[in-house]
Amino acid sequence: PVLPDDGRPFTVSLWVQTAAADTRLADAGHSPTFVSWGDPAKKTIDFMLSYWHDENAPHGFATLRCYVGGASGSIDKNGNAVLPCLREASPARRWHHYAVVYDPAAGVRTYVDGVHQTALSQDGEFATRAASEGNFFYLGAKTTALDATFRGALDEVKVYAAALDARQIRAVMRADAGALRVLPEGGDVAVAAGAALEVNGTDETVGALTGQGTVNLRSGALTLTNAASAFEGTLKGDGTLRLAAGAAWTLAQAPTAFTGYVELAGGALTLPEGVEAIPATFRVTPLDTARETVCAGDVEIPDGTALALTAAYRGPFATARGRVIVAGGGSVTLPAPAAVGTWVIAQGAKDVRDDGAGALADRWRVTNLPATRTARFQISGGAFLCTVSPSGTLLLVR
Repeated sequence: PVLPDDGRPFTVSLWVQTAAADTRLADAGHSPTFVSWGDPAKKTIDFMLSYWHDENAPHGFATLRCYVGGASGSIDKNGNAVLPCLREASPARRWHHYAVVYDPAAGVRTYVDGVHQTALSQDGEFATRAASEGNFFYLGAKTTALDATFRGALDEVKVYAAALDARQIRAVMRADAGALRVLPEGGDVAVAAGAALEVNGTDETVGALTGQGTVNLRSGALTLTNAASAFEGTLKGDGTLRLAAGAAWTLAQAPTAFTGYVELAGGALTLPEGVEAIPATFRVTPLDTARETVCAGDVEIPDGTALALTAAYRGPFATARGRVIVAGGGSVTLPAPAAVGTWVIAQGAKDVRDDGAGALADRWRVTNLPATRTARFQISGGAFLCTVSPSGTLLLVR
C-alpha cells in the first residue's frame, strides 16, 4: 500500500479473530501486533495497532494499544477497557472489527465493532515520516520487534488516505460482510425480556419482530417484511431499519436512543401515542408524489432521487418533524411538458440543509423540460422547491 505520510489523514480498517489471548509478550516486553509500518533498520514506528496482555491481572486482562508516531511527537494510547477478542473469555473464533482514524483536526480516534473508544482516542497533530524513508508495512508483526507476531487471523486489512467518520466505517464493515447473514432470512424473530438482538455489519431480513428485549442496530441494516408486528422493547443504535413494501411495525416505546436511518420502502412505522419526533433520519423510497408523507424526524432526500410530478397534488411530498437534508442530485418529470407552477418536494419544521456538492441547478434537472419552459430548484422558507415557469421574451405593445 501507499503509506500515509507528512501528517496527512488516514484510516486503518481490519477484522481480527483470536481463539485466546497471547501471553508471550510478558517475557519479551513487546506487544503482539495486528498492523504496523515503519523502518525496521532505524527501529522506528510510524503506526502500530497491537494489544497488551497482563496474565497476572484479573481475567487475563488484555487491552488494545494504538501508537501513532512521527517526527514531531507521537500518540500512544493503551486503553484500560477490556475489549472483545483479546482475552480467553471472548467467544472463540469470533471476528471483530477495528478501525483507527487520524485527522490533524481531531487527532486519533479508535473504533471497535463500529463503536468509538474514548480510552483509545486522543487529540493531537503531528507530522509523520515520509514513506520514502525505508518504511515497510507489516501484517501481524511490529517493525521494531519482528518476533512479536500476532497469533490469530486478520482479514480485509485496508489503509485509506482519508479520515473516515463513524458512518463510513460502518459502511466499510457492511461491504466487508457482503452477503453474510446471521438471522434466518424471512423468519420471525422474538426478542425475550432481558435478551438483546444486535445487528452489526450485516444486512438482515426478517418477517415479524416482536418481544420485550433490546434491538441494537449498531451498524448494517434490518429489514422487516411482516404486514403487522408489534415490539414492546427498546430500539437503539445508528444502523438502518428498513420497512419493506406492505410491512408495518408498531413500537410501544419511543426509540429515543435510535439515531440511525428509518427507510420507508413502502412500509410504515407506528410510534407510541403522543410521540411526534425521534432522533432518527427517515428515507422514503420511492417518495410518493400523490400525497404527503409525514416523518417523525429528519428526512433525507437521497442522491439519485427520481420524482414523477402530478398536476393534482403539488406537495409537500415529505414533511419532516426535524430538518430536510438534500443529500445529492436527482430528477423530476413534469405531468405534461406544458405544465407550470411550483411543487414542494419536502419541507422541514427546522430547516432544509443542502449536503450536496455544487449548486442545486447543476445537480437537479427536469427530464422533459421543453424549450419554452424554465426550471428552478431552490431552498426557501424551510422548503425544497421546484418551480417551472414560461421562458422567452415578453414584449409589451402600446
